[in-house]
Amino acid sequence: MNAAELLIDLTCRGVQIRVDKGRLAYSPRSAVDSAMIAEIKRNKTQLMKLLEDQPIQAKERHRTITAWIEFSNRRYRGGSIDWTRLDSIERRITKGETQSDVWQAVAEYIRQLA
Repeated sequence: MNAAELLIDLTCRGVQIRVDKGRLAYSPRSAVDSAMIAEIKRNKTQLMKLLEDQPIQAKERHRTITAWIEFSNRRYRGGSIDWTRLDSIERRITKGETQSDVWQAVAEYIRQLA
């Protein structure tokens, strides 16, 4: 699992992850098992980069959106979708100026589908 997939998976489990004073912090800890902790440790550098409040580059935005679409397609189980709500979130994903902006919007989109 790469860092983008891990971040999306954590989000779908209801885990909030952020960079706090140069370290990764996540909660609730009860939602993260030992295998997930190992994945977080393995992907720490990449996760921190994804969660930085730095301007997002076009290449990184493309990778983020690609990972989001692939994961969303695997995750969606059918049912009613609030397309108006998802459209507004999608605009935030494509217009987000920082890594953090984009990932927060991606997380919200995925929670709407879960």
